[in-house]
Amino acid sequence: MKHTSIKAIFFITISSLIGGVGQLLWKKASFSLVFNLSFLFNPYLITGVLFYFIAILFMILSYREGELSILYPILATSYLWVSFLSPFIFITETLSFNKIIGSLIIFFGVVFVGLGGNYNGRH
Repeated sequence: MKHTSIKAIFFITISSLIGGVGQLLWKKASFSLVFNLSFLFNPYLITGVLFYFIAILFMILSYREGELSILYPILATSYLWVSFLSPFIFITETLSFNKIIGSLIIFFGVVFVGLGGNYNGRH
């Protein structure tokens, strides 16, 4: 059984963060998006796609270093990044008590999945 390295966890966490930022950029793009060929030149849309591409590269790098069953759930933290960053970027977004509790449930779920894995020789 392949052990999950700290490097893999770092890469997948970076992937999650970059992917979350990509989502925020797409939200920003949606405000000025028109559905004709000009949408291809929307700078927020283009940057969001670029961020997603970079996130995929980090994701693939992480998969080389660990168990998919441990690493893939860490991508769920992208929801946390978006939830916590969006109120600072978009005036209409809020961070309510329920959102915080839901985010904590996701976070602890990821932690519990991670605790069930193998890390660098620990069996």
